Amino acid sequence: MTPMLTGPRRPLLAVATIGHHRHGKTTLTAAITRALARRGEPGVVAFDPGELDRRSGCTAYMLGAFPLRPIVTVRGTSVAYANDRRMFVHVDCPGRRPWLRDAARCIGLVDAVILVVSARESVQAQTREHLLVARALGVEQVVGFIGQCDAVRDPGRLDAVERDTRELLDACGFDGDATALIRGSAEGALVGAPEWQAGIVELIEALTREVALPVRDSDGPALLYVHWRRLSRVRCRVTRGSVRVGQPLTYVGLETSDAIAVDSITVYRQSVETVSAGQFAEFWLESRTTQSRYRWPRTGDALVDGEALPTRTIEAQLELLRPELGGRTTAIGDGHTAHLLFGAVAVGGTLHFVGAARLEPGEVANVVIELMRPVYLEADARFVVSDGSQGAGWRPGSPATWGGTVGSGRVTRVRPG
Repeated sequence: MTPMLTGPRRPLLAVATIGHHRHGKTTLTAAITRALARRGEPGVVAFDPGELDRRSGCTAYMLGAFPLRPIVTVRGTSVAYANDRRMFVHVDCPGRRPWLRDAARCIGLVDAVILVVSARESVQAQTREHLLVARALGVEQVVGFIGQCDAVRDPGRLDAVERDTRELLDACGFDGDATALIRGSAEGALVGAPEWQAGIVELIEALTREVALPVRDSDGPALLYVHWRRLSRVRCRVTRGSVRVGQPLTYVGLETSDAIAVDSITVYRQSVETVSAGQFAEFWLESRTTQSRYRWPRTGDALVDGEALPTRTIEAQLELLRPELGGRTTAIGDGHTAHLLFGAVAVGGTLHFVGAARLEPGEVANVVIELMRPVYLEADARFVVSDGSQGAGWRPGSPATWGGTVGSGRVTRVRPG
């Protein structure tokens, strides 16, 4: 976490960098902080890409590999920066498919995404998959950054990459023609080259001008999902309502629902008394029962204001991706087991179709999903569907592993119990 930004209170917008691996997401994140720090924005801390990767918990090099493989991001990390109109929380997502679940968890936290595309390679497999995950989780606003332009001398090549990017945005359900696409070089901006630093400034202006602030529900009962935890300390983004120090909450976890209280709240290392919907914060929790002291919240568990219980059965509307978007080429039948990701919540589930025996790629159906473990969910929650990669040795009831994205859905009803 970075220090609290100084200056007057500004509206908060959460964004994430998404795109194919090695296209420059982490470099762009660092370049934004450097550019704003050079402009003298108060409280902005400049980072370099290596520091962001170390903060994300990645290994610097793959041991035993020769030649040594370069740094890759394996877990999302966040930074904060601001201009004179908005404050931004920026989450840098991993790009490689083995860490797609972590990328999806990062995307589930934000209001908009920055799509990073390399001018040398154009759109690739994870470029499409990250866009589909963002759309499935309800993120509707996107700004594009075509990076590594300093390595391409042919203007026609840049035009072709921009055209490919807009076509992909259209195919994934976004408005490609209306999306702002900025050309630049994050590496050039890192070293302070004026022609490339201007592209970073233009990107920040696009995030301020083109992206609308979402409507937040600050008056409803509080709802938070744990995205990181260490014993009694958890990091969350407030999904709904507001939370104050001393407020009693219900911790809804694996087969349990216990009373818990908020002992203290910090926002970027500054103690505060209350946080409201949309804000990111760390919470120190205090047990109200002896039972819950030994079962602190885990990633994906919920903190709810009022009584709440987990569920094992939900009704949903499910859509399978078409093969040209990377989806399945064959239908799935009743009883199919898939991996579901609802933002921070990742769980396996068995699909039972209502009024049909199978679902073809590109079709939509109503399904009843039996979850492999109890979780707290509400109606209208959106989720991503993966086939997983269970293999021949996988047994029913054991956790599914993350594979390729094959569909998306929306919860229509949560059955009690």
